[in-house]
Amino acid sequence: MAKASLAWIAWRLEDHPEAEKLASEALQLWHGMDDPYGFDWMALCPLIAIALDRQNSGAAIGFARGLLTENQHPLPEKLLSRIRKACDEWQIGAQENAAANLASAMKVARELSYL
Repeated sequence: MAKASLAWIAWRLEDHPEAEKLASEALQLWHGMDDPYGFDWMALCPLIAIALDRQNSGAAIGFARGLLTENQHPLPEKLLSRIRKACDEWQIGAQENAAANLASAMKVARELSYL
């Protein structure tokens, strides 16, 4: 949890390399647990924002898919519906729409203090 929190701080300070490192470490630790931690959004939201900032929509969608896995704490529907839509659009080949919807989702994430 501490690594994910520090990743969020690094992201807010625009230290993207440090944010990526810490968020990735948090995910690795959580996913290595016998009962994986269900709050991946804490690490994935900064990773999505960084990937979108770099215009790497494929990576952003890959991270977003992690928010939709079964063992995750449910996100607010206002946020979750946009993430699902972005992932669905990516799946059917509508990459520009997917990226736009994921960017919209990250705006909602900021509004709701998830990012």
